Amino acid sequence: MRSLFGSVMIAMALLGLTATPNIAYGQEKGDKAKPAKTDKDKAAKDDKAGKDAKKGDEKGSPAGGDDASRLERLQQAMAERLKLSPEQKTKIDQLFANQKKAAEAAAKARAEFQAQYGDKLEQLSKQLEEAKKAGDEAKIKTLTDERNRLQELRAQAAEQHAGSKPAELFAAIGKVLQPEQATQFRAILVELKLAAGEDAGSTLDIKDVMKAVMGRAVGLEGKEKEEVSKLFKQKAAEIKTAKGDKAKIAQIRTALRSELAAKLGPERWQTALNEMAEMEKKAGKQAKSAPSSAPSDAGKGKSDANKKAGDDKKKEKKDKG
Repeated sequence: MRSLFGSVMIAMALLGLTATPNIAYGQEKGDKAKPAKTDKDKAAKDDKAGKDAKKGDEKGSPAGGDDASRLERLQQAMAERLKLSPEQKTKIDQLFANQKKAAEAAAKARAEFQAQYGDKLEQLSKQLEEAKKAGDEAKIKTLTDERNRLQELRAQAAEQHAGSKPAELFAAIGKVLQPEQATQFRAILVELKLAAGEDAGSTLDIKDVMKAVMGRAVGLEGKEKEEVSKLFKQKAAEIKTAKGDKAKIAQIRTALRSELAAKLGPERWQTALNEMAEMEKKAGKQAKSAPSSAPSDAGKGKSDANKKAGDDKKKEKKDKG
């Protein structure tokens, strides 16, 4: 029983699902070195990425679901609530029309790619699974490289159609709006689940927030990137100094988010929020997939131990009697 419980807990630890306190940026978790990733590990990660990309293609957008209908509702809500001038309305209607045309062209390009290379990609995935089971590192590398090449071709086919992504449309609309309208516009995006709300990332530790803000999507460069990195290090040091004081840490995190929003501006801060929301979504899926047998095994182990202790006491009393 103890060996089964130990195995489950090790599996949970590997998945990062055991209860551990948040580690501030720059703080060491321990001196144990991480094992080097093999081609087999990389192939497994690429395989998941390939499946996720395929799902995105089938749904028509990275966000998934009914983005087209939500964009129609967005256009209607803007017309009703933003008090657009005739000139603004004409420009925004054109932006929506351009995005729809580009999205249809991108979807067609993806469909054409799927018709030409879909079977080949599926075959490569099966061959990869077999190579991983056999532990054939050379074959894993060859197959992974070939599949990555095809996936890059798929991405290029879709990216030829600039403006097809909703995020590109939102950025273009933001340039047409007045500041007050832009604030209302972002609120509508959140309502329609086309953008993350201000609370996105509230469950992430500072390392993950930094990863979202400093990532490619937000697009920080040069001196600006250095300044934001310095801000994270400063706040991480403050969190460390707080020594677990939850109220102080909450204040530091709130101040960090306020300063980031001011430095990035509305559009890039929204992008960062969207990135953080995706990270939380992935973390939630991992938590749901955690083995549920661990607590019951632990409880059973304790129960068995308690039962044995009780039996021993009864036997002791009987012997004394």
